Formats: sequence, structure tokens, C-alpha cells
Amino acid sequence: MTALLEVRDVIKHYGGIAAVNGASLDVEERSITGLIGPNGAGKTTLFNIISGFRRAEAGTVRFGGERIDRYSADRVARSGLVRTFQQTKALTRMTVLDNMMLAAPRQPGEHLTRLAVSRRRVRRREREVESLARELLAVVRLERHAGDYAGTLSGGQRKLLEFGRALMTEPRMVMLDEPMAGVNPTLGMELLDRVQELRASTETTFLLIEHDLKVVMAVSDLIHVMSNGTVIASGPPSELRGNQDVIDAYLGKYGEPSAPSSGASV
Repeated sequence: MTALLEVRDVIKHYGGIAAVNGASLDVEERSITGLIGPNGAGKTTLFNIISGFRRAEAGTVRFGGERIDRYSADRVARSGLVRTFQQTKALTRMTVLDNMMLAAPRQPGEHLTRLAVSRRRVRRREREVESLARELLAVVRLERHAGDYAGTLSGGQRKLLEFGRALMTEPRMVMLDEPMAGVNPTLGMELLDRVQELRASTETTFLLIEHDLKVVMAVSDLIHVMSNGTVIASGPPSELRGNQDVIDAYLGKYGEPSAPSSGASV
């Protein structure tokens, strides 16, 4: 496999404190890659930098060979790299189906000039978008809620909706920020099942931050471990279980990764 995402020597300070301090990592194409570490390790800040929501002070981020660390968040998304958030962003007073359709790219109806020139083209694209939205709602097991207002969904269902919205952009890579947080375990496992199925069927690449070490170890091909703003270890789950640096920095606080305590957090 080749690296789809390449992060090199990224640095970001807040108030004189290095939230990210020379972090480097690769995410291989068509992989499921985990990013773990103790609270304050810099994981979310690094996610924000990769996805364009924060600007690094130094270092580079390349996606598909293209440097993106000076791109805005919307331009990063248009390049094929999208993310979800710990707190979901659904438009609660719109239906689930409308939330999905709004996330679709290349909608000619958004431009008045195109609307005036070719209404037939607009209607055709709207039908295509609706068809894709309904197909993806079935993937995330929300097809029964297509006509419901997003505000009526449970927290776990909103996570599934946000995942579906990310997939509507037809991404090459999806970054999942704590997909299991606040989610009913059954729904959470369904989401991760969809991740594995989509990697197999569409060759989509995934990078996830997740508190549940058992989950990360089970679904990830490779895991990066952060501590004090930098990546201290990278490798498949089988290697990291015996890595003393990882145990000292994080895993040792909570026992074996195959059976973390309920209070473990990343």
C-alpha cells in the first residue's frame, strides 16, 4: 500500500504550550488507521490541522501527494478528505433526508446562472442526489428515519447521520473523531461494521480517534500512538501491545488493550 495521507513534523502551540510538537504519521490508502493516546496528547488538534480547521505553525500535510496544510477546511473537503466531529452538526429542523442531500457536492441548483440555463440538468442532479442519499441512509441503517426531523434522532443516530453525510461527499478518506462516544454500543458497532464494509466495497480510507481501545485494536490495520504532542509509536495492534513506550505513556494506566477499563480515555 502507498500513503494517502502524509503528516510531517507538524507543530502547533496554544498559549506557549505545544499541543502538537513535531508529529509525523502516514495513513495508507484503503486502510483503517487508529490514532490513540492519553488526554491532552494532541490528537484532536492534529485532526483539526489535517482537516483545515486549524493552521499549523510548522510542518507539512500532504493528501494524495498534494500539500493541503494551507487549505481552508472546505477546500480540504473538496479534495476528498472529510471528517466527523465529537459533537454532531446535523440541522435539527430539517429532515434526515434533506440533511443528507445538503452534503452532496456538485449541485447545479446552488448557482442561479446554472438554474436558469438548464432546469432539466438541475432536476436530474437532484434525483441523483436523492437516490444516493437514500442508498447511504440504508448503509447507516437510518432509512426508516428519512422523513423524520434530525432533531428527533438519538445521539447515536445523529452520529450515524453525520457519518452518512460525510459519505455523501464521495470522499477518498474519512476522519472519524470518537465515533463511539455517547453512542449506544449496538449502534456504535453497526457504525464500525459499516466502516469495515465500506473499506472493502469502496476502498475508502479511514482514520479514527477512539476512546475504546478494544475497538481500536479490533478494527485498525495500523495504529499511531501520540503522547505530549508527538507520535511515539506506530504499528499493527499486535506490535503495540508489547511496546514499552506505549505502555508507559498510555496503555499501562488502564491494563491490556484487549480489555481496557470503562474509564479509559484517549
